[in-house]
Amino acid sequence: MSPKIDIKIYKNFLKKKEFKYLEDLMFKPNNNFPWYLSPIMSPTDKFSQLIHLFYFYELPNKINSSFFKELTPILDLLKPKKLIRIKANLVMKAPSTREHGYHVDYSIPDLVTAILYLNSNNGYTRFKEGGKIFSERNKLVKFKGNKYHTGSTCTDKEYRSIINFNYIPLSPLS
Repeated sequence: MSPKIDIKIYKNFLKKKEFKYLEDLMFKPNNNFPWYLSPIMSPTDKFSQLIHLFYFYELPNKINSSFFKELTPILDLLKPKKLIRIKANLVMKAPSTREHGYHVDYSIPDLVTAILYLNSNNGYTRFKEGGKIFSERNKLVKFKGNKYHTGSTCTDKEYRSIINFNYIPLSPLS
């Protein structure tokens, strides 16, 4: 199904070498990339996920991760004026596809949400106003932050993982 709302999709968002570096950093066991157990924030979903919080504007030092600098190639392309939050999510394979519940990440004027898919699987992001974007390795989806959306589990790979960027852009999302 193609999206019916204003979103931008960028396949092969990062250069192959940049994406491979990020992928290895986050998923190779010897790199000791920290993942933390967290509930999936949804009124209907009781499942947990693993997260890594790179940045959160409400924290005293804002940068929460020693791996924040590794996101420079992505931030150079997104060109944020102000960061709100950057968080990686990892949801394990499930016996059936399950959506987590529609939500907006933040109700902040001019907010943009960008999702970088870290692996290909049959999970997806669905928009309440219409449209479904399947998880595809190194694809970035960008949309206005006031658009209700939900993620899902996957059934065909060991996990579904994304990095979620919430930010105010230098120029409005066209």
